[in-house]
Order: sequence, then structure tokens, then C-alpha cells
Amino acid sequence: MDGDSYKAATERHKLDNFSSFFSNSYTDELKVVDESISFKRIWKDPVKFDIITSGTKQAVYESVTGPIALGGTAMAESIFLTKYIGDYNITKIGSTFIFENSGWAVALQRKQ
Repeated sequence: MDGDSYKAATERHKLDNFSSFFSNSYTDELKVVDESISFKRIWKDPVKFDIITSGTKQAVYESVTGPIALGGTAMAESIFLTKYIGDYNITKIGSTFIFENSGWAVALQRKQ
């Protein structure tokens, strides 16, 4: 397999994993490119993130350092993401959002 074919197969595998993780999402479109993921709903601007890590819930929480953000802005962002992306348990630690789904988690950092 050449380099381009390997990269395409790897990206397809990532997309399949994230598509499964976000299968209950409200979004109309999910794109995974390199280490980024974007969510798009009809008539709304896309929401884009850098992928920090993914895995078991415990492993993800152990890998993300910093205080849990509980302030008004953090809560508002979590509520917005719940309404935009879907009904996931979303925790903000520092500038990282952790999405939980059935014992698995994904840590994402929002792009501006």
C-alpha cells in the first residue's frame, strides 16, 4: 500500500470510529480531516474542533489536565454544544471539552 492509500484508509477508519461515537448526534454532517472534526447542521455555521484524544472514559479524563470549568461561560458552552451536537455528557476542563458516550470519551478543543 502506498502512502496516499494508507492515509486514506487511516482517515476512513477514524471517520468510522467517530461516526459510531456520534451516531446519536443531531448534526447533518460530520467531517474528520487529519486531527480535526467538524459538525454541521442545516442553516447553521459549522462547529469545529481539534481532536486531542479518545478512548475509555477513564483514560481520557486521566490524560486531560486542569480544573473542571464550572463558570457561567463554560456552562453556556456545554449547553450550546448539547443542543447543537446532541445529548452527550459534556465536561469542560480548561479549554478542552470531553464528550462521553457509553463508557467511551473524546476530548476536543474548539477552533475559533
